[in-house]
Amino acid sequence: MSKDTSNGRKLAGIRDLAFILLIALAALLAIWVMHVQRDKTGFNFAVVTLDGREIMRIDLADYKGPEEKLISLEKDFGVPVHFQLKDGAIRFYEVNCPDHLCEGFGFIKKEYESAICIPNRTVVVIYSREEVKQLKIVSN
Repeated sequence: MSKDTSNGRKLAGIRDLAFILLIALAALLAIWVMHVQRDKTGFNFAVVTLDGREIMRIDLADYKGPEEKLISLEKDFGVPVHFQLKDGAIRFYEVNCPDHLCEGFGFIKKEYESAICIPNRTVVVIYSREEVKQLKIVSN
């Protein structure tokens, strides 16, 4: 007499399939979590200095969409400099200076990219999230 092992094989096959599906689901979940985390951590900080002093840090993740945001330094700091932020990037925008070379830098967002407006003594440097935590704020 031979035993019918087809039920045992079916059960093992179902277990194997369930295990494979569980592993695939876990992998998809891990990929989704990394994507959501990267959504914020993939963006850098723009550090703005005036006369060599840091005046603001801008988290570019806050401006990751196509809507633009304008920031002016005129009222608070007395310099005719404006920045445009969108798509996780920043640029000099409608600056009142003789040559407008600073506007020619365009949007910057990659680590260590920089733009400068010499007549208005204003510099923007892009730092990673890790780097910006290590920067010391210098005040005069």
